[in-house]
Amino acid sequence: MGYPTPAPPESITPDDLPYYADPTTIQNEKIEYPFQILLMLAYGCIKLSIVSFYRRIFVIHRGSFIDLLTKTTSVVIILWTFTFIMLIVFACGKHFWANWGATGDQLMYCPVAFTSEYGLAISDLILDGFIFLMPLPFIWRLHLTTKRKIAVSGIFLLGASAVGASIARLILYIQVLKAITAEAEVDTNRE
Repeated sequence: MGYPTPAPPESITPDDLPYYADPTTIQNEKIEYPFQILLMLAYGCIKLSIVSFYRRIFVIHRGSFIDLLTKTTSVVIILWTFTFIMLIVFACGKHFWANWGATGDQLMYCPVAFTSEYGLAISDLILDGFIFLMPLPFIWRLHLTTKRKIAVSGIFLLGASAVGASIARLILYIQVLKAITAEAEVDTNRE
């Protein structure tokens, strides 16, 4: 949300630092938590709308290859969206408070939270790439001149910006997650 991380109080020892979270950060993370869920829903809806657009343009007969491909892709997108929403909601099991707790608490109680972020970024990139390339073979089967096929392909290739955004997000996720978890040494026996 674009806010500076406040410095911890001087009374915090280095051993307690991973378990410290100031009230402003906790409040901001509580606000961000529902947005993460809505963001996953938005990703899924955007992907489904693109596949639905492909169905509208390319599906002529039920049971055709493109019909089955777009239906299968839609099911995969729905399952992908549902899976990552559940991973966000239940990343910390029954310790929901750890979602907006200190880094040490997140590392202790949310074992899948950080790895699921990698999974999200990588699978999003793969899905975007697949959705981006899906219409190209069907465009080249149209009865158009080569010049027009290139022009139509170019319009569909504007979707490359989504793939570029997925690559950028993957790189940022990796950098941020490494920075968050690199300095945190967590005592798993601590309660």
